[in-house]
Amino acid sequence: IDNILLSFSLHLNTHAGVLLDQLSDHQPCVVSIPSLNQNTKHNDRTTTVTVHSDNFVEKIKNEISRINIMGLLNEQDDPNVNFHRFENAVLTAIKKHTYVKKVKFNKYKHKKMPWITQGILKSIKFRDRLYARFRTSTPGSQLSATLKINLSTYNKILKKLIRAAKIMYYNCSFERSKNDPKQTWKYINEVLGRNKKSDSLPEFLGDGEGRAEGEMAVLSCFNSHFSTIGERLAGSIQSGDQSYKDYLNSPQPKNFNFTLVERRHVENIIDHKLKSKSSFGHDGISSKLLKQIKSEISEPLTFVINQTLLTGIFPNSLKVARLKALFKKGDKHDPTNYRPISLLTAFSKVFEKIILTQL
Repeated sequence: IDNILLSFSLHLNTHAGVLLDQLSDHQPCVVSIPSLNQNTKHNDRTTTVTVHSDNFVEKIKNEISRINIMGLLNEQDDPNVNFHRFENAVLTAIKKHTYVKKVKFNKYKHKKMPWITQGILKSIKFRDRLYARFRTSTPGSQLSATLKINLSTYNKILKKLIRAAKIMYYNCSFERSKNDPKQTWKYINEVLGRNKKSDSLPEFLGDGEGRAEGEMAVLSCFNSHFSTIGERLAGSIQSGDQSYKDYLNSPQPKNFNFTLVERRHVENIIDHKLKSKSSFGHDGISSKLLKQIKSEISEPLTFVINQTLLTGIFPNSLKVARLKALFKKGDKHDPTNYRPISLLTAFSKVFEKIILTQL
């Protein structure tokens, strides 16, 4: 009396049949279908987290002091070499007290929304236990009826509580950002659900003629597109016959030279000019961490900055950005529908602020 109808190709290696059992006169029909996507990853209910040792910041400070970075720097070497030594020493100190591990995903600990407090998480856990008791109770019994009423009542109260917490969160957020249009629009877009964009890569890029499939091929295609788009756009612009000198006024009698900075200037830039963020560039060092260890790294960092100001050589490591392809709209398989976002290192921003202040 049961049928299983498939719209798949006949070439699929499927197996079907009936499970024979003496428990019932109604035998179940079964069909076995091979996985349509062999690369599908099963949800093993685990999440990867970066774990720091106890007293993480203090241990990094002690490690940096022990390394004595200033002793590694040499005035005869260019900023490229000296910054490489400085950066390696800081990264060595951080990696010594950092490790990555897989932990079992726990929906009562790994909250997804900022308005979900620990109290609400405990209430959710209690609601789920109540539901589990109801499911295992005997249907039609007095206990089952009581549990059903309790579960329904508790669930209504919990939903109302979560809704109130969400309203309070956004009320406070809008109040804090009332003089900041950028932040205000960020929260408006969150409420309207406009920020829900996937970070996952498309399965392929291109059309039927030129098509890149697989993770590495897609990344290579993005890299090629973003690294050549400037040259292609510049090539499409018609150049005029005028010289750049035609746009300049009379010669400027004043000269400008960079002046060397002191350690306190660098610490002041880190303290007051950098926003405290957890995001990071290719080196994995956030501005939030940089602020915490500024006293230990400001002297060698000032040394390299002054070398850059004197020689005009900007360290190559600071020119490298961690690139994120942000989808705008249209066809997700067309690379021109993505906008590149460059995440620079916190150290490069310190250099930038120093130079900007003097300019």
